[in-house]
Formats: sequence, structure tokens, C-alpha cells
Amino acid sequence: MEYELKEFFKPNNDLSSKDGIARAFRLLRYATGMNRKELSDYLHIPYNTMRDWEQGQRSMPPYVFELIFYRLLYEKKFINKTTEQDGKWNAKH
Repeated sequence: MEYELKEFFKPNNDLSSKDGIARAFRLLRYATGMNRKELSDYLHIPYNTMRDWEQGQRSMPPYVFELIFYRLLYEKKFINKTTEQDGKWNAKH
């Protein structure tokens, strides 16, 4: 399965639900090629908060997702594609 940046903003991505935000945030992290620890350090967000957002255990306000997205986009932290094979995510440049 491959994801590109345009996947985040498809009409069927529901950024108003906890599960929709969790899925979008996971995709966002995969698109950077960073693991959870690296991204939490980079964004200065506690690791447990990011874990809870990704697992849908805590709600992330949609505006926070958008701010994180635009920061990563502005600072050119996205790689071209991310693929999932055998349950593991691999970055493609």
C-alpha cells in the first residue's frame, strides 16, 4: 500500500472523528520517514501524547493536525512515498 501527500486531504478522510485523526496522523508520520520518537522530539510533543493520538486513545484537535502538517510541509520534512509491506512501513525517496 502506498500513500502520497494528497491522501491526507481526500474527502473521505474524516478529520473530525478521533479515528479519522488517528489514521491521518499515522499517515503524516509515515510520510516523514520518522519513527514516533524522532517526530515527537522534532515537534517537541511528548511521546505518550503522540502515541495516544496515533492509537485513537486521545483526540487531537483538527487545527493541531493542520498546524503540524503545515510545519512539516514548510520545513520540507516529507519524503515522496511510504509503502506498507508485510505490516512494516518503508520510506521511498
